[in-house]
Amino acid sequence: MLKTGFVLLAAIVLAASPALAGSPSIAGDYVEVRSNHILGGGCTYSAEAGGDANQAVVAWHIREGALADLSVVAVILGKGNLQLGHHARETVLLIDSRATPGQRQDLKSAFTARYGELFGTVKTVKPTDISFRHDGGDAYAVTVDGQVRVATRTMLATDHEPNCDRMVWYDPFTRDASAALVQTAAHAYSGSDLIATWSIPNKRSAYVGTFAFTP
Repeated sequence: MLKTGFVLLAAIVLAASPALAGSPSIAGDYVEVRSNHILGGGCTYSAEAGGDANQAVVAWHIREGALADLSVVAVILGKGNLQLGHHARETVLLIDSRATPGQRQDLKSAFTARYGELFGTVKTVKPTDISFRHDGGDAYAVTVDGQVRVATRTMLATDHEPNCDRMVWYDPFTRDASAALVQTAAHAYSGSDLIATWSIPNKRSAYVGTFAFTP
């Protein structure tokens, strides 16, 4: 009788979350842009390591499973460097408006559980129109209706600091990402849910590639 009860409980859980039940992993394209340089000389790193390293946009576009073709965007504002120390931060989590109510709940649950430390306090979760494009190579573009604009491109020799011993100071925010360092062409947030807005283009401050995790 006890065994039968467990079987029934498992069936109820799977029925309640069909998208996650049918997909062993969530995987797809990954974009991460920051307010500070990832690649730079020691002087640049030191100048930005404090107050200039506290803003980021991270975007995921799912390509596999029942959640395929849906996107999630996190806009993160910290009280200090997002990757050095354990500074408090707030996140606006934006979920593709094309998701059904059930898919929206699945995405919220999966991403907040997986990236709770990165997100900190999730201030709000909103369904909204998200455009996530990969135009080939290092060219990615993510826009969120009236709130977010992100674009990346291949890093050129002219993007580097002259006469400076450069090094990569930061890994991607998440171990789920397999990503390459590229140039940020656009990085802007103009929403009203955080206490700051910003536009920080033309920095060596982005990672692009793929991600995968199991909820």
